[in-house]
Amino acid sequence: GGGTPRTRASGLTAAAAAGLVGLDEADIAGEATWIDTGSEQLLVPVRSAAAVRRARPDASALAGWPTNDRGNRMLYLFALTEPSSGDRAGAVEARFFFDAGLGLAEDPGTGSACANLGGWLRVTGHALPARHAVAQGEATGRPCHLTLAVDAGRVQVGGRVVPIGRGEVTI
Repeated sequence: GGGTPRTRASGLTAAAAAGLVGLDEADIAGEATWIDTGSEQLLVPVRSAAAVRRARPDASALAGWPTNDRGNRMLYLFALTEPSSGDRAGAVEARFFFDAGLGLAEDPGTGSACANLGGWLRVTGHALPARHAVAQGEATGRPCHLTLAVDAGRVQVGGRVVPIGRGEVTI
């Protein structure tokens, strides 16, 4: 999609953002910000892939998480591990946590959050165009690899889908 991503300050301190995912304040690499390129999500940048992997959100504290514009709790934790430059794609390690209604869940691959990462790159002044290989899902046992391409007017997300189920609903 094109256009400018919608952003909203989270009001979270680095310590509060770190606390949501069981990390230390020193792990946080920037402001936790709501980004919306189609679905508003809280993006929390951290300093390393190790911090992404170390994250352990406290499911019992989920009720205290901030909510998006639709009242949902969702958080995309990511680290830019390799910069994008010229023809070389950068690398990102990410995890996506959300309130599944019955408690905290983790999604192995989240295209909408990857698109919001593209929006974040745009609004935080990163050099564009940029391409990134986004790794997500390792902690779920279902590693997922998405591609992200961002320029001044467009955010594009790609990747392969592995169906894990199929069904039919008759009403």
